Amino acid sequence: RWCQYLAELRTSIATIPEGIQRPISFISSAEPEGYTLPACFDPTLSTLYGWGGQRVEQAKAAAADAIIVALGTNDIGTLHKSPEEIVACLAAMTAIANPLRSFIATIPPNLLAADDTDFIVANALIRNVFPPQDVIDFDTGFGIDLFLPDGVHLNDPGQRLRAQRANDKV
Repeated sequence: RWCQYLAELRTSIATIPEGIQRPISFISSAEPEGYTLPACFDPTLSTLYGWGGQRVEQAKAAAADAIIVALGTNDIGTLHKSPEEIVACLAAMTAIANPLRSFIATIPPNLLAADDTDFIVANALIRNVFPPQDVIDFDTGFGIDLFLPDGVHLNDPGQRLRAQRANDKV
């Protein structure tokens, strides 16, 4: 839902920031088809596979100025991918999206995780690997009041906070 809220924010403001005038494409592991990291890319090839590749190609075809890549919660929590695998996927997606500008979102906390080390390490790697001006903060300040009772998914105010942070960055 944060993508929808971001679109609303961007169409409701009087001026769009200079240099970002066309559509922004969103790549998130919350896609309806449920593709996540393993289907996301093959780093040895020049094309992406699964929904991620389709979204990058759609963004290029639409002459988008930028993409926002937000994934990781399901990849760490459900598929048990390492922080290094997450960052490798993000790096591959941004490389293939070139020349589109890529923004990378950090991973929101998982309040149900018995051990949140992988989330913390992945976010630290994201902040160290990608330029600070391209990183969107989706992890700090997300307390229990911004989550649904399941402790994994953000509630409406949490989604709106993500949208606001993305809007502030792009």
